[in-house]
Amino acid sequence: MDRDFIRKVLDENREFSSLPQTMTEVLRVVKDENCTVDQLAEVLMRDPGLTGNILRIANSPFYGAGRKIGTMSRAIMTIGMRQVTALALSASVYSMTSDWQYSLDRLRFWRHSLEVAIASRLVAESVGYPRPEEAFIAGLLHDIGMLVMEKSYPDEFGRVWRRAEREGNMTAIEEQTWGTNHARIGQFVLEQWQLPESICQAVGYHHTTFENGIVDDDQVSCLIVNLAHLVSKFAVSPETPVNAALLVNREILRDELKIPVEKLHAVEKQLFSRTLEEAAFLEIDVGSPDDIMMEANRMLFDQYVAVENLLKEIREMQKQIALGEDLQSSIDTLRSSVMILSQYINDASMTIDLRAHSLQDDIHNGAIIDRQGKTAPTVDVIINSNKAVSTIADELVNISQLENPGEATAERIARVETLVQKQLAAIEESAGT
Repeated sequence: MDRDFIRKVLDENREFSSLPQTMTEVLRVVKDENCTVDQLAEVLMRDPGLTGNILRIANSPFYGAGRKIGTMSRAIMTIGMRQVTALALSASVYSMTSDWQYSLDRLRFWRHSLEVAIASRLVAESVGYPRPEEAFIAGLLHDIGMLVMEKSYPDEFGRVWRRAEREGNMTAIEEQTWGTNHARIGQFVLEQWQLPESICQAVGYHHTTFENGIVDDDQVSCLIVNLAHLVSKFAVSPETPVNAALLVNREILRDELKIPVEKLHAVEKQLFSRTLEEAAFLEIDVGSPDDIMMEANRMLFDQYVAVENLLKEIREMQKQIALGEDLQSSIDTLRSSVMILSQYINDASMTIDLRAHSLQDDIHNGAIIDRQGKTAPTVDVIINSNKAVSTIADELVNISQLENPGEATAERIARVETLVQKQLAAIEESAGT
């Protein structure tokens, strides 16, 4: 990492170099293993905004205190010292960055960041990591380097961002442009804020592939946040290419952390509702239910486009086989692509289905008011299209498993193509595009 470059960024933007004074004092106090509840309470009460937020959270149904909590000491005992520190830091950073001017979609950025934070905590708890709230903080701040770089170099960042939306692999493009990337920049900034090393490292390595085992406890936090980033479905960018390498990396991380598939799926099932719940009590704006439905629509559309591209590959193979060309290596590659795509579709379909049904339930029980009558029909389209894409994925796997996929009848492929086109049209219509 080019530390001279990053120091230059911090020198030119002094607001990046340190946290608000109260938060700095909070971190200093909790580093002391002998820190008492009253000592932490005394520091937090120097900031009226933080005091109000923590008391409000302690009295929220999320913590179910059952009685009115009116003092900071009691709030800390109710929530827990580490949890209070995580909540205070989250509120401070969110408030501090709200004054920064940037063109990144703020709702998308914090929706993704909060989802990764919650996933990090859930994964940490699943593997018995002793400091799950530190994993939460690392998840919440894992992309803060993006905000720093955009604020420092808005024009260059815009070019990098647009290219990454087309090609993927943003960190590689950042390296070409600046000689470093947003993960390393985020790590350096958090080091200046004197956050625990496990948090700083997890932020710095959230795009790294781990294949050689765990070195020490601090590296476990890196694996946790990295995996949480990969299971997150709320992307910062509206254009996120399907990347087979990332799917493979996800399995590597899951194996390293020894998380069974069903346990990771259990984590994913909780993410949608937990993200909305915690956004509410943290007062982090992650968008309206309509925004969430648009995101689900986009994910579903991406799945059908991926299937459509795969069908084109199958048709091209048929043409080449008809010409008598040897395509065994192409067939093997296609089979591999189909299996990876099938895994992607199954994972994404599960996420979409959970989110759509959750919104459907909220509409039916009155928690969400569908004033214009548009949300409910959109949810129905998404649920039905989601069922269809799973059927399509199964059919593609069946075609790929034929002794010679090129022998698949034109009628069989045409049926799949017709279904894809029909579902794409329905999704576009429901999105009003």
